[in-house]
Amino acid sequence: MTPRPDTHRTPRNQITLRLDRDLVSAINALADDEGTDRTKLARRLLSDGLAQHRLRAAVADVAAGRRSTWHAAERAGVSLYEMLDRVPEAGIPYRLDPEVIERIR
Repeated sequence: MTPRPDTHRTPRNQITLRLDRDLVSAINALADDEGTDRTKLARRLLSDGLAQHRLRAAVADVAAGRRSTWHAAERAGVSLYEMLDRVPEAGIPYRLDPEVIERIR
């Protein structure tokens, strides 16, 4: 008999990291406070940190004029509306294309 694949598990790759003791202690303490497993917490922290990093990089691209707000939103994996909220929060003035302004008139 062939074993059935576990359909409830997400395929995962393993990565090994060396972390400072203080960081491991902080993760352990937070996992204890939240009543969760250290590994699950570390996955969530990495996922959240990656999302925040992508968003910061996308906002920086808009500020530098390297990407439109639309393309930055796509890169960050957020909706255009969320990116439109983030741009002024970062103190970036909206840039309007003169052709678009002309079409609106």
